[in-house]
Amino acid sequence: ALHSLKQVLMRRLPRPKEVLVVKDENGAVVKQEMKDTFMLTLHQQMSKILYILSSIDPADTRKVIGDKLTAFSSTQEAKRRYGGSSSGQSDAEENQFFAELNSLCWSIGAVAGSMPPDVEKSFLVVVIKILLSLCEVQQSKNAKAIIASCIMYVVRKYPRFLKKHWKFLQTVVRKLIEFLAEKHPGVQDMSIETLNEICLKCGQKFLKIQENDADIFLVELVHGLDDMTLKLSLEQIENLYATWAVIIAHEKRDYASASGHVEQLLSTPNARYQQLLTTCQSTEDFSAPATVEKYVHLLRIYKGVCQHCSGDGASVNGA
Repeated sequence: ALHSLKQVLMRRLPRPKEVLVVKDENGAVVKQEMKDTFMLTLHQQMSKILYILSSIDPADTRKVIGDKLTAFSSTQEAKRRYGGSSSGQSDAEENQFFAELNSLCWSIGAVAGSMPPDVEKSFLVVVIKILLSLCEVQQSKNAKAIIASCIMYVVRKYPRFLKKHWKFLQTVVRKLIEFLAEKHPGVQDMSIETLNEICLKCGQKFLKIQENDADIFLVELVHGLDDMTLKLSLEQIENLYATWAVIIAHEKRDYASASGHVEQLLSTPNARYQQLLTTCQSTEDFSAPATVEKYVHLLRIYKGVCQHCSGDGASVNGA
């Protein structure tokens, strides 16, 4: 009976608020925030039940989820082998496929922490491997966006595992950074939110030199910022700077190091600020809308960084 209840809950679990990528009634992938309080409450209650059921029998949970993911993978591999739509999968069947995959991935997030660490390790590695392979075989950008949202939701729910497995954590962060270039509605925002949550819970790992690494991971993240922001909106850029500042906020004992990290993080905004100031002084064009927008953007970056780094923001504007 408990096994059957678990399967029903996994099929019908509503969308959580963290998931921003959905298909609308026309089959288009859109960004949509979850504002239905009843459905959010229902999600929380069903998630709690799933967690309890998984704690009672984690082996069964692992088997149910593993079997379903394997079946999903086999379906998509058959579709790819037979040339996409020629496999006979209708739009209705495809919508049903992704609806079930979504619910399953939300269920994987719901049972986070319910398994012993050794079981959780092998379980999560298999889950992410299958989801990544599903993402790779998709020809439709809509499908890739949906699976990307599944991956992002799952990884943010397992900080305990990420903290203990550095290379996996590093790979996850790099994959999320790849998603920053994906222009499908909601994917970039969800990627930044996921990075932010990971940085909040695992950020201290990015401040220590890990095995086989030449430098701390924060250095790579800061140095790559210009490339990461190429396809982001101004608001998304501001949020990404604030996200990397979350990492620096974990440096609580060494003020000099934290201040140095802030200086590196803000090197590009500071240079742009000085360039903008010089341009305005020579042209006396402070009130032009484009100039005001650039100033506001830079000020928002500074505000987001300083809110997280507190007194470590001494290098703003070179001060």
